[in-house]
Amino acid sequence: LNISLYFYEERKLNNSTFSCGLRILSKDNITLPSFSYLVNGSNNYNYRFSYSQGYRSPSIKERYYQWQDHAGPDIYGNPDLRPTKNNYFSISLDKRSTINDFSVDVYRNDIDDMISTEYDSEGNLIYKNYDKVLIHGLNVHYYRKISDKLKLRFVYNLTDASSNSNE
Repeated sequence: LNISLYFYEERKLNNSTFSCGLRILSKDNITLPSFSYLVNGSNNYNYRFSYSQGYRSPSIKERYYQWQDHAGPDIYGNPDLRPTKNNYFSISLDKRSTINDFSVDVYRNDIDDMISTEYDSEGNLIYKNYDKVLIHGLNVHYYRKISDKLKLRFVYNLTDASSNSNE
């Protein structure tokens, strides 16, 4: 039995907000912190820095799945999967109004033992851990209400991933 508890606190200080959280997992005695600091700047601009640690146990499907009777490749679970742990950092800028809003977010996710899939030498799809994965990214969002019936929306996401795994 694994019990997960989550504590969260938020404090407003003048034009800023500090948030912190703590997740505790009883089975493995794991403590996962998260922090966020938001500054409400002039002209409705918001600046935010965030950090969090994550943890994810493999699902039953990822460990024990065996699907062989379908049109695609056979899919097999892996009972030796390790939990995924990560450190996530982001810095963002946004401005919001009723007719116009935009946001820019730069992030880095440093992942240990990421659970994903891979084709084996026989063409089967298997779940496995990737030792170290580093994901950098940029998200850009723009929205403009031109009239009640005409709205403009632009979204751009750039993701760059690298790993020290041979795969």
